[in-house]
Amino acid sequence: MLKAWEESTIKQYNSALRLRWNLNIKENSDPFDVSIPKVLKFLTIRYKEGANYGTLNSSGSALAIIATEDIRANDLVKKFFKGSLKTKPNKPRYESTWDVDPVLRKLQEWFPLESLSLKQLSQKLALLLALGTAHRLQTLALIKISNITSSDKGLEIRIPDRVKSLGISSKRPILKLPFFKEKPGLCIAKTLRYYLEVT
Repeated sequence: MLKAWEESTIKQYNSALRLRWNLNIKENSDPFDVSIPKVLKFLTIRYKEGANYGTLNSSGSALAIIATEDIRANDLVKKFFKGSLKTKPNKPRYESTWDVDPVLRKLQEWFPLESLSLKQLSQKLALLLALGTAHRLQTLALIKISNITSSDKGLEIRIPDRVKSLGISSKRPILKLPFFKEKPGLCIAKTLRYYLEVT
């Protein structure tokens, strides 16, 4: 069963279970008593400590593993989670965005490609791929030359490896990079093709 979980999930569950274990030791109660009242008490303590909905949800999932009854199906537990979602929703991952225009202007200045050092070319390609595909670095790190195909319209990159942020049954990403003739200094396909030629 543990093989089905990501390492990050195991760490989250371990953290929640350790907190609950410590609470039981402090209260001199049975750590294996995962009854609904005990679950709600633990979650309420976490809530009062400032835990948001995501943290509480993770704690509930961890407790569900060791519970003998389906705690997620319990009406009181459902109401607790519904209330915590309303009062302590997850915070957005990013509270602000940044202006990409200065970066694009700089990348456009780094042209023609033949005038760039290998370091500049690598930096330009990495930034263009990140900005142009909106994929995470972990996905871009999985790019293999053997999975890049070229046509007169542009390049296509298949990512057959498992991407951590996607579900197991999710389709693997295909990055389609058309030639950007209007602004060749920002053309990802042209930059990648040239990079492959010189490396």
